[in-house]
Amino acid sequence: MRICHVRLGGFRNFDQLEFQPSGGINLIYGNNGQGKTNLLESLYLLAQLKSFRPARPENLIGHGASAAQIRARVNSAGVEHHLQLLLTTGERRLQVDGKKAQAADFLGLVKILLFAPEETGLVRGAPTGRRAFVDRGIFLIDTGYLQLARQFRRCLLQRNTLLRSGRMSDREYDLWSRRLAESGADIRRKRLQYLEEIRPLLQQCY
Repeated sequence: MRICHVRLGGFRNFDQLEFQPSGGINLIYGNNGQGKTNLLESLYLLAQLKSFRPARPENLIGHGASAAQIRARVNSAGVEHHLQLLLTTGERRLQVDGKKAQAADFLGLVKILLFAPEETGLVRGAPTGRRAFVDRGIFLIDTGYLQLARQFRRCLLQRNTLLRSGRMSDREYDLWSRRLAESGADIRRKRLQYLEEIRPLLQQCY
């Protein structure tokens, strides 16, 4: 996967910006407040459809702008795609190759894994953060994992809602618990498989 060209409009502090990264390692530098992190945030949005910073969608729209727009030309698996992400107050619109798209069509075309200074808390922080970091890596290489994670959350939410209502029968409890266990086992298997795959790379670095 390669990001060939990016154009921003009304995004954060950028009225207009064009960025054409090289094919190798790119170093982005500049004075404080010029928008280095904002540029990285726009790329991350293309990959994850959410920011890595605590921000509501309307916070991404530049001062005086009615919308924030991110356009990109990317090469994914040898195929070139034109992506567009448009953010207005209360609405998000996606396009892939000029056609209206859903999140599932968008995710996976741009593969980005963020490692920021605060990510050092992965080692000493809570397990939840480590699981989320691993999950983000799997999402980039396994499109079916997103559906699996959503299925697990739905089962968990449904079971917990019924438990709180006090109207769950033993049969219903067994049904949702079984579905939850099956989804959880699949997630655990995929996480272990992913960690085994990246282990040689981590050993080279550390």
